[in-house]
Amino acid sequence: MTDFGKLAPYKHHPLVRNIEDKVPNILSQECTDVLKVEDLLISGIRDTYRDGTSKSSSSGRDLNPGAFSGTIRIARGLACIDTAHITPHISEFAQYVIRVTPTNRNISSIRNNVNQDILPLLQKMGIVVTDEQNLVTDVMPYPVASRYYVQEQFLNNQKLRQNQENHFTIVKQSMDFPTLKNEIKAGVHNNETFTRDYAALQDYDIIRPAYIRGNEYVFTKDYITRSEEARKTFEIILDSTDTLRLPYRDIMTALGNCGGFMTSGEVSAMTGLTARATSHLLRLTDKLGLGKLSCTMDMTDAIVRPMTGTLLNRNYLEFENAASILPIVRYEESAAEILNMLVSKGMVGVDDLYTMELPSLTIERVGNALKKIGILDYQGYLEGNYVLVKNKEAEEFLRDVLTVHSGSRRVIPPERDSIPMLDSFKDRNMTDLEKSITKLQAEFGEIQTKDYKQ
Repeated sequence: MTDFGKLAPYKHHPLVRNIEDKVPNILSQECTDVLKVEDLLISGIRDTYRDGTSKSSSSGRDLNPGAFSGTIRIARGLACIDTAHITPHISEFAQYVIRVTPTNRNISSIRNNVNQDILPLLQKMGIVVTDEQNLVTDVMPYPVASRYYVQEQFLNNQKLRQNQENHFTIVKQSMDFPTLKNEIKAGVHNNETFTRDYAALQDYDIIRPAYIRGNEYVFTKDYITRSEEARKTFEIILDSTDTLRLPYRDIMTALGNCGGFMTSGEVSAMTGLTARATSHLLRLTDKLGLGKLSCTMDMTDAIVRPMTGTLLNRNYLEFENAASILPIVRYEESAAEILNMLVSKGMVGVDDLYTMELPSLTIERVGNALKKIGILDYQGYLEGNYVLVKNKEAEEFLRDVLTVHSGSRRVIPPERDSIPMLDSFKDRNMTDLEKSITKLQAEFGEIQTKDYKQ
């Protein structure tokens, strides 16, 4: 019997059943890593093309398609899958893909690529089903479809994988926390092309090297390094002793794995810090601007930071503390199943959930959490139904939660790729900040000497 893991909520979908034998492969860690890196890669390529700053795109020339052809192919496929969940009209797919991957000034070329290559491929793979009017009648759930597409079209494509495997490895190793170049080089698959691939990522401003005490660290063009003040803050941390650097490495890496929202309890468990030391660490993180203090549905401390490949913690501003749903989905086994039913039907009867013999605590926690966030219609809730609110991004938000929970990610169009947390770094006096960090480091060091488990 197939173990669906985090894809279990979708195992009864007919299109998923058709590829049940492929599920073990698409659940691989390398598939997860590619999906987590993809949005960061395509946004760097897109920004470079738009600004004309790359050696390959200066003077209005198009990007060299061979350099990042795998990234572009993945992005266009994921964008089409995402669009298929929003509209049944195939004619709208190409326009969305053009917004996400404008890597060619010949728009008709991108449109032809979508209509003549990507869409027929998705239909052949059984990800998208259309009728005689060429309208989408069914689509594989995104958490499964995104993994299946990446596995078949990139990881199983020897040429594309060989050309870009280093790109994904370099970015993955540095996207959550700056890493020494030598450490990254030691972990790539193709040492012969490392210098070429490293230079290509630097040329497209996807990575930004920085020298600290003679050591070359690799920063990625994530929200942290889009601000010079933010980069300097990280440099101060990297230049500090292990007392401060190690906990930050652990917490930023863990945040990357958890979708950008972690409870204080999770931070403590993952870093080995006691509750007291964790409390100091979270507050220091907020003061430095590297994350924001938040709280869980149970009003315990949490830390949040925006992530690439998802709009959680960024654009769902009309929902209150939206990302706080993530821990519930992580630890309540049936929570994702309830959210998936809501996405599929728009309404779920509470009595029906009890009839399915789902845990009563999970039913109550999910309902109360969604009500508090602002996802559910209050009148429907009083009548015993979980009903998604109208005229809000409720369905997209839930699909985003399920995508992150499954370890997958989306490709975000540029007009929605805003990073509000950069305000944390505006109008800061770096000299004063460095003095403050030194003082806080000494204070934190006293705590950590007692509490941090090496």
